[in-house]
Amino acid sequence: MMPRTLLISFFALTLSAAPALASDARITAAWATGPERAERVQLLVADGSLTDIELTQAMASSDWRVRQQAAVVHGWRATPELYADWAERPAARTRAGVLRFRGPELADTRLAPLFLERLLEQPGGDMQQALIEVLPRTGGDWAEAFVGLMQTEPDVRVRAVLAASMSDAPKGPALEGMRLGLADSSAQVRGEAARAAGWSEHGDQLIAELIRALGDSDAYVRAMAARSLGTKRAASAFDALAPLLRDSDAEVRLRALRSMARIDADALALRPELADLAQDADERVARAANSLR
Repeated sequence: MMPRTLLISFFALTLSAAPALASDARITAAWATGPERAERVQLLVADGSLTDIELTQAMASSDWRVRQQAAVVHGWRATPELYADWAERPAARTRAGVLRFRGPELADTRLAPLFLERLLEQPGGDMQQALIEVLPRTGGDWAEAFVGLMQTEPDVRVRAVLAASMSDAPKGPALEGMRLGLADSSAQVRGEAARAAGWSEHGDQLIAELIRALGDSDAYVRAMAARSLGTKRAASAFDALAPLLRDSDAEVRLRALRSMARIDADALALRPELADLAQDADERVARAANSLR
């Protein structure tokens, strides 16, 4: 039997020979965004000094940037044909005039690092929004990246698309991203975050934030907050929605009316505001009010 001291020495030697957690700064240091990233990726793909073991370890990092950097290099090595196919493939224009990637083959988690890389290379214009739209459809690792990008993206339109995408995110990133969106300086972003909360399976944990959004200075934000509270049938929001029945914006009045009906139609039928709403200048509001009387 091996003596205890020799056994300890043996295990120490074995551990010291095992690969350490990836510490290659070329992967573990966050890269700047921009088109120069493309050359960096290809250099690392061809560089044998960066081992697959190091890449695999880095792909388990708690930092989404490290995970993505390692994963895109690994993806080019492991599936070069797949990546070559999608690296330059353009998105097509829809009838609405927006760019969108199409095809059932997009539901492939392996594509997430590549599409995220294309996004981080800052293509600009409609392509940014197309890449943001397609990433959740891959089913891959994208949500924490979107939360990070929401905090640095200067373009309001891009932040709004990022906020809207939070409806499909896992719980942690979803809640963080929607809260960021609801606190954004742009009403467009706040409105998309409020709307996303209604679609998200985790939106019922944002009821307090949505109730506060009912008092937003922007009508779109108020309307989307009212809509989401109705979607979630948030009983605690019934009284908070009532003042919006007399809002100056017709869309807000309509959303508040519909949401209160979903939460408690019997209580809404007793509200004195219904008489005025039944004669509302907006036909949609009047029709909805008359259906409740």
